[in-house]
Amino acid sequence: MGVIWLSLGIAGFILFFFGIGLGYQYRWWFRGKYIYLRKMFRGEAVAKDRESKACEVVIQLPNQGQPFRTRTENLSPNGMFIRMDPPLMKGDNFRFLLNLSIDESVAGTAEVRWNQTKASARLSPGMGCKFFQMNEKEKLRIRKHLRS
Repeated sequence: MGVIWLSLGIAGFILFFFGIGLGYQYRWWFRGKYIYLRKMFRGEAVAKDRESKACEVVIQLPNQGQPFRTRTENLSPNGMFIRMDPPLMKGDNFRFLLNLSIDESVAGTAEVRWNQTKASARLSPGMGCKFFQMNEKEKLRIRKHLRS
């Protein structure tokens, strides 16, 4: 009887450390799923909300008089990625006019949350921005545009 309990104890010990090893090996997969679910339940943008639709955007910086035009690469109801070389610094705010179609546009304020200064295989130089001071009606127009 003691041998059986000892065998079960050793087997449990081996399975425990095998499980820890697998958990460590797939930790980034588990972390990604956790972040996805956390954002989804908080109502933030997740991968399924983003589309790679390019739209023209006119940016008005607070310290410059002349607005300039550029394009978005990635758009969601909560934010966008704007191609810009060099990008603005993290934390900068700016006003924008997003041209969704010929006769439809959305205006608002955005804050730079992150920036990509060098071109890579996946991203061109630019910045990830979060929308502020946008009402639900304008966010709904962006959602409709993304579905079309």
